[in-house]
Amino acid sequence: MTSSAGPSPDIQALLAQDAETFYDEAPTGYATILPSGEIVRANLTLANWLGNVRDELIGRRIQSLFTVGGQVYYETHCAPLLAMQGFLREIAIDLKAGDGSVRPVLIAARAQHAPDGAVRIVRVAVFDASERRRYETELLAERKRAEENLRVKSELIRMLSHDVRAPLSTIQNIALLLHKAATPETRQRQLEILQRASAGIVALVDQILEYERTDKHLMPLQTEPVDLRQHLSATVEQFETEAANKAIALTLRIDPQVPDQINADPVKLGQILRNLIGNAIKFTAKGTVWVSAGMTSATSGGTRLELTVQDSGIGIDPDRLSVIFEAFRQADPCIRRDYGGSGLGLSICKRLVELHDGELRVESEPGVGSRFVVTLPID
Repeated sequence: MTSSAGPSPDIQALLAQDAETFYDEAPTGYATILPSGEIVRANLTLANWLGNVRDELIGRRIQSLFTVGGQVYYETHCAPLLAMQGFLREIAIDLKAGDGSVRPVLIAARAQHAPDGAVRIVRVAVFDASERRRYETELLAERKRAEENLRVKSELIRMLSHDVRAPLSTIQNIALLLHKAATPETRQRQLEILQRASAGIVALVDQILEYERTDKHLMPLQTEPVDLRQHLSATVEQFETEAANKAIALTLRIDPQVPDQINADPVKLGQILRNLIGNAIKFTAKGTVWVSAGMTSATSGGTRLELTVQDSGIGIDPDRLSVIFEAFRQADPCIRRDYGGSGLGLSICKRLVELHDGELRVESEPGVGSRFVVTLPID
């Protein structure tokens, strides 16, 4: 039976060198610390993450490598846990590099004890958790989007229960009364009510479908040369009768600097203007609705087209301005009761403006009126 004397000194030296190389160049950071947290050994990977020379880490306390929150967490949680059980498993914490950047990591540690049970040293492994943190952040954002979609759908169902049921009930009742109408005049009034109720349902369904298309980005721009002055005039003319019925002055002003022709999607541009003008007239009991077109300087250079719709209506409270562009949200819960509407118009309008790479903003004062400004790039 032969016996082996083990590897030769040369082989032992190579093995030791290999072990040291693996320690230094491993994809994981390693450090050996004293019970106080003082670093007595660290590998190159950890030093590179921190932007330090390895020798600069020796003598520092491991707590100093963490962000302020991480230092507090280490002192109050990790250090006591190490003292009690002798190890840590996957503790999430943030490293702070010398340049101020932060790297999310997971740390694991195991203590080595002396014969009397006292901790002699602690070996710490530091795993890069950047990808894991990014994935968790994406999952959280996706969850929030899913919760928001559920909230919107719930609001849609509640809205439909009233805004569709009421006119449908009116249509049903009027249809029955038409059979009993005694005079042509009575029948004519009932037909007008029937027409308004059915038109309201059609408009509501159209807005829901419009919102669904913009939500799923199914509305690519169909740009073409547009005679802007004619387009604006024709759009404003559509509301002249409605404004006259409320004794509201409806005016259009086009600055001479505005070009006669621009490249845009005429259908979507019309939708933007109709939404804004229709809202302005709806929420104005008396006074004026102004529609204007002018040019403005862009922050990135050049000029942009600026379309403004201003009214002397009820206005919007400053603390409600942030919600009016959200789907199914209106500036005040009483608005749907007093003025009707689905709360989708401004949300659709904002999306259509963004499709043009434009911006929609609002200025308003309760009891004075509102001013909606659309800024669009032009070729």
